[in-house]
Amino acid sequence: MNDIVCLHRPRNINPISADSTADGLVLEARASELVEQSWANGLPLWSTCQREIIVTDLVTAEQHHLFSRAQNSGDTLDQVYTGSDAYQFLLEVISGLHSKLIGETEILGQFKTFLTSIEKDHNHFYKMHLGFFQSLLTDTKKQFGYGFWRWAISR
Repeated sequence: MNDIVCLHRPRNINPISADSTADGLVLEARASELVEQSWANGLPLWSTCQREIIVTDLVTAEQHHLFSRAQNSGDTLDQVYTGSDAYQFLLEVISGLHSKLIGETEILGQFKTFLTSIEKDHNHFYKMHLGFFQSLLTDTKKQFGYGFWRWAISR
């Protein structure tokens, strides 16, 4: 777990607005996909409607200069988490604590889809960190019980 790195970039997209049209949202989503692809530069990218998170290991993060990219991106909202902080952050996101609707469960399904994609596209990374990802899923399921709501309310 100590070598996991997450680079988090919140999206400034408001998918529900009075003047939004379905076509406009589709075009915005397609443009966003192009930005994501160039931003992630081939690294495992988990993309949701509220955020984009690159999940990788420390060596790869250093090779791709993720730490300096986050500092020099001009976007002061970029956040880098490593080790147990990365685990805690991902657990909070997967559990829905960073969602506009606290505790929403759709994010868990999105994370499972992300895991399926990295198992296919980044198989070596996935296999090396399978225990990390399984722990996240197990702990997330625990969070959705009584402990989750107690923890969410205390925040």
